[in-house]
Amino acid sequence: MSAVHDWVIKTRSLIDELKRPKKILVFVNPYGGRRKAPNIYKRKVLPILQLAGCEVDCILTQRANHARDMLENVDVPIKVFDAIVCVGGDGMFAELLNGIINRAQLEANQNTSLQNVPERPTTTIGVIPAGSTDAVAFSSCGNNSPVTATVHIVLGNRVNIDVCAIHSVREEGKLIRYATSFLGYGYFGDTLKASEKNRWMGPRRYDYAGFKKILGHKLYSGELRLHVSTIDGSPKDSDVCTSNCPMCAKSAARTKYAKEITSRPTIEDEGTACVQIRGRFLGINAATMTCRCGMSKDGISPAAHLGNGCTDLIVVTKCSRANYLRYMMRTGFMPDSPFDLNFVDVYRVREFEFTPIVNPANTKQSYQLSKASVWNCDGEIINEAAIHVKVHCQLVTVFGNGRENRNPDKESMKSKRKINNFNATDSDPRKKAEQNCVSNRAEIYVKH
Repeated sequence: MSAVHDWVIKTRSLIDELKRPKKILVFVNPYGGRRKAPNIYKRKVLPILQLAGCEVDCILTQRANHARDMLENVDVPIKVFDAIVCVGGDGMFAELLNGIINRAQLEANQNTSLQNVPERPTTTIGVIPAGSTDAVAFSSCGNNSPVTATVHIVLGNRVNIDVCAIHSVREEGKLIRYATSFLGYGYFGDTLKASEKNRWMGPRRYDYAGFKKILGHKLYSGELRLHVSTIDGSPKDSDVCTSNCPMCAKSAARTKYAKEITSRPTIEDEGTACVQIRGRFLGINAATMTCRCGMSKDGISPAAHLGNGCTDLIVVTKCSRANYLRYMMRTGFMPDSPFDLNFVDVYRVREFEFTPIVNPANTKQSYQLSKASVWNCDGEIINEAAIHVKVHCQLVTVFGNGRENRNPDKESMKSKRKINNFNATDSDPRKKAEQNCVSNRAEIYVKH
């Protein structure tokens, strides 16, 4: 018995040396998704946390932005916690994300304007999936299992992820919010806005609103200005982001090196091409991670990375209803790549700016809000149409280790079958933009 006792003590001492969270603040959203979060927490999450010896403080949120407001309140002592976790969907995770980043800026007295780089939060956050899509959990943990996500937390598995800062163009770069998964204008923005009228339908409201918007087939005119990366791979790459991703590691090292040699830890001018696009669009979608979910098994952008300092910008130009349905089906479940369609362009960008055009050029204002679409930002509506989006490389640490690659050869072959028409020009945004100039879809200008 003495030997067993010594073994238990030795094992616990070794475990204590690991960077495992011991005190955790948990927010549970009782209203999101299918309203199963409280039951998931009680039956699946809490027993594991207790078994691991974690001290848990649980808060049941009462309203939208409850968690965000608490985290932004400097009188709330969040540093006593080793981790802050939410049980909910992507919208709930977005509350935690914005809360801890804004808190870090307040404590550092940091200006949140477009020119400044946000202060990096020291708190690690996590998400226990209990929402409608759970795209963040799929990307950071590999699946949407509450048990898997909880195990990552108690083991202290961590991964750094990119964060997009969204600024208003009309208000001279004023910060709107932060996002880390999806940003969509046009179809996805209209669908989210229309679905708010039918919240009583639950998650089915998205299918209903989306079907109506496909029938409506509304186009939006606008201008995009992109800073396209030439050294961070392509959205059409065959390799996907997995645990210990070499591309993400390289981007982190490059960002750290830039921070050490300059007062501004950004490298926008290195390895970027400036591209300007003017035209009519059905949708403009930015995926900062793959955004895998039950409705899209490979994600909106299958080759997107968690921490390469870029977002994959997908531009869907004018096409027929049938062709747009083809794009949606390929994005959802068909094996063919949606990026092979001739009305879909995709760019890997470090930042971009969009300005809608709905009035003649000689009028006083460039657009009317009533005639523009809205942005779908991680499941929340941004009514400001003209925005500037800047990606900050690996700004936040979350629990998880990315997607496991159990069979690299099989995964690579699968990706190669999915991406059929990749060629050398796709890796060069200048050549790609010049090729697209011959189309009637949009006017594209490239700054050499």
